[in-house]
Amino acid sequence: MRVFTLHCVMILGLICCLELNAQPPYDYTLTDLKNHLPVPVLENSDYIDLYWKAWELFAGHVVHNQYQGDFVEYYIDEAHSYWVFQWDTAFMLMFARYGYFMFPTIVSFDNFYRMQNPDGFICRQLLEKPLSEDRPQGTCRYSAEGDHQSSVNPPLFSWAEWDHYKHTGDTARLRDVLPYLDKFFYWIKNNRRFNDELYWSTGYGSGMDNLPIGWSSHGHAEIRAVCLTAQQALNALYMKKIADEIGDQARSAVYDQEYAYHKGLIARFWDDQDGFYYYLDRNGEFIRAKTLGGLWPLLALASEPAQNKKIVGHLTDPNEFWRAHVFPTVSADYPEYDPAGDYWRGSIWAPTNYMTIKALQYNGYDSLAREASINHLDAMSQVLKNTGTIWENYAPDTIAKGSKAREDFVGWSGLGPIANLIENVLGIEELDARNNTLTWRIARLDRHGIQRLRFGNITVNLLCEQRSGEQQPPHLSIETDNPVTVKALHGKKMAIRSFPAGSYQWTPDFAATFARNTPCINRQPHLRKVMHASLRNNGNFAIRALKTTAAIYSIQGKKLSEIIPSDSARNKTISSFGSHAKGIYVLFN
Repeated sequence: MRVFTLHCVMILGLICCLELNAQPPYDYTLTDLKNHLPVPVLENSDYIDLYWKAWELFAGHVVHNQYQGDFVEYYIDEAHSYWVFQWDTAFMLMFARYGYFMFPTIVSFDNFYRMQNPDGFICRQLLEKPLSEDRPQGTCRYSAEGDHQSSVNPPLFSWAEWDHYKHTGDTARLRDVLPYLDKFFYWIKNNRRFNDELYWSTGYGSGMDNLPIGWSSHGHAEIRAVCLTAQQALNALYMKKIADEIGDQARSAVYDQEYAYHKGLIARFWDDQDGFYYYLDRNGEFIRAKTLGGLWPLLALASEPAQNKKIVGHLTDPNEFWRAHVFPTVSADYPEYDPAGDYWRGSIWAPTNYMTIKALQYNGYDSLAREASINHLDAMSQVLKNTGTIWENYAPDTIAKGSKAREDFVGWSGLGPIANLIENVLGIEELDARNNTLTWRIARLDRHGIQRLRFGNITVNLLCEQRSGEQQPPHLSIETDNPVTVKALHGKKMAIRSFPAGSYQWTPDFAATFARNTPCINRQPHLRKVMHASLRNNGNFAIRALKTTAAIYSIQGKKLSEIIPSDSARNKTISSFGSHAKGIYVLFN
């Protein structure tokens, strides 16, 4: 029997020497979870209670396949029917990856890949248990399959596969799944567009069942869908990353072109007068309902800074999206907005909140992403106190469950309590197993951190001591069982240090200010890559990524003094890299 062993670690006197049988049947107790999963360190005990409640509910939704069908033996389930759903599973993986070593996480996608049609079609909704001889396990919900307008969900496989890969460094899986993802990308492109090349979807197909824009649950009503158009751009972006990572340069070049093409399509949904991405009706006119469907272009990095600023203005307006609980799926100033939620007519949903918060983070609005996460967790924590559980969705104008919501829903509702807590509240913005690197944004003043955070072959404890103010440098404790590089971010500054296995105290020296959201940058802020710049004779430079990045991006025409104004900091940075003595670091996010 294979056994997962966690090294003995110690931080502030806490010693953990743990073993865990990480094989089936995955029937863990809450004590098991607390002894092996990452442990947030935070003064707010409400967030901690919410975190463990989410994991406890999630642990109860591992399914053992007891039927002679094509599904994998164990997989995670969305928790509300005998169907598995494509985009539910994708969003569940966004937080479940923090327990990838305990649960059958990414293999849950294999149910969909195994049922892919030869032409590339993957049904959004598959039967978990056989109902009859002609309806075996894996049957698509829709007998017409690809011909049914609601038979596919948002194509998020590549995004979730990439984020899981960053946790595990499992290149072999990327190679295995790329052909499935490639065929699905082109099925969507060939079967979900109008003659004007814009994509269409439906209420059920989009996952936003009764979003009040004029389509029906199962009919597109000739509405051009900004959500699916942008999701395909996002798909192309991550397909390129995957192709780059496995060395498939031909496919990388194809998806580079696909991304540029889809980015051009997205521009047609922008209304500069209102400053928002709208759906379009059959005549190509704007449907002036501001919905979170209009935030997908930001996640796909297909918007410009001026556009982002206008959208952020709407998100932070109390009369629109900044309600008692953020963010409602529909702006509160729209006539069909429901203050109690009414499903997708205003409710707070985990997937759209996570998408919106990530879109803000990836475009440089880190503080707002953190503030929104805190609002979301405050509301969920209070509802947990009031009701004893976590819900499918929440009301926007009161701190309550949504008017139509299932209880014990983890399911994707674990996104806020787990992923947003770790990534946006505690600030662990990125784990990169392939480079043994983590990125930690230090923004809180209280004592905070995380213990037993695992990625790749690393288990690390992180702690930041309480600070008296923003200007006080953070004092960090770092303990790791294998070598790790930590990128510490503080405002617009960054410090980097590599640590061998052991325990360390570190007060980062944030000596330099780093370029951020520079207009001439081909921005990929969610990569947060460290780039190297070569100096030119006249002081101008071009920044090029090292081959360790998934792709190469550049900026031109800027002077070194514009990036690092201080002479001493500039000289110190240039001279500190030895064989890379002509380099400076530029932080995208």
